[in-house]
Amino acid sequence: EGQAMEKLVIATNIGGAAETIIDGKNGFHVTPGNIDDLTKKIKKCFELLQNGKDKMITELARKHTSENFSLHKMQQSIISCYQDLLKQG
Repeated sequence: EGQAMEKLVIATNIGGAAETIIDGKNGFHVTPGNIDDLTKKIKKCFELLQNGKDKMITELARKHTSENFSLHKMQQSIISCYQDLLKQG
């Protein structure tokens, strides 16, 4: 949701974040439980905000999520999966 709203996102590289975030391009991954990694990524986000370079990342994040994780895309993927199952049966 944060990416779709053009916000900087920091998340662990597990679950949905592993699919939606391209580390350093449209958000940031951190190693689970690694405080130093999290601190480094938070500092990076503050730097991006201060020098105005956050827009490059946040705009790419919105574009990536809207192109790959929209309701329509999800529906098409589910329909395609069902069609494949029907062909096999």
